[in-house]
Amino acid sequence: MKNLSLVFNVVLAIAVAILFYMVSNQSAENIEAVPTTQKVDSLVNQSAISIAYINTDTLWEKYELVKQLRKELESKQAQFRSQLEGKVKTLENKYLKLREDAPMLTQAEGEKRQMALMQEEEGIGKMQEELALKLAEEEDNMKRKIRISLDGYLVQLKEDKGLNMILDYSTTSSLLLADSAMNITTEVIDGLNAKYQELNKKD
Repeated sequence: MKNLSLVFNVVLAIAVAILFYMVSNQSAENIEAVPTTQKVDSLVNQSAISIAYINTDTLWEKYELVKQLRKELESKQAQFRSQLEGKVKTLENKYLKLREDAPMLTQAEGEKRQMALMQEEEGIGKMQEELALKLAEEEDNMKRKIRISLDGYLVQLKEDKGLNMILDYSTTSSLLLADSAMNITTEVIDGLNAKYQELNKKD
């Protein structure tokens, strides 16, 4: 019985060794079947990426749409500031009037007017918060309009120039250095401004 078990184990070990050899040999043949030149060509084709970059600091400075939207934002900011300053000035005048009238008022009257002024002051604080939120929304809308305009232009430019990637090169970007031959900033600004002027003529 023991001899039979020993023979079975030996046969099993030989069968596993033969199977392992066959699999290894087949894998090696498959690897060798791919020509070396084909592998090299594949790597070269994968690395042939066409890249360009835009200096967005210059873009924000010279793009006409950005200038227009900034003016609109600054106008609304000035309008909000004027509203707040008017409310604050009115409140200050009411406090001065209360101080003048104080000697002629009863304690109850003075407290009532003072309470009303405090509520008005709280209202101004809430108004300031609301205007700040509106201004932030306006700024977000401005950025969104610029991004939509830029993306729409770059998609077409990417196709026309056969680019795989367009990078942001600015003081805040992670791109530290790039070849000036890849710089398409002037071309993009000229194209965007021409498109902007064309749209404004239609309006």
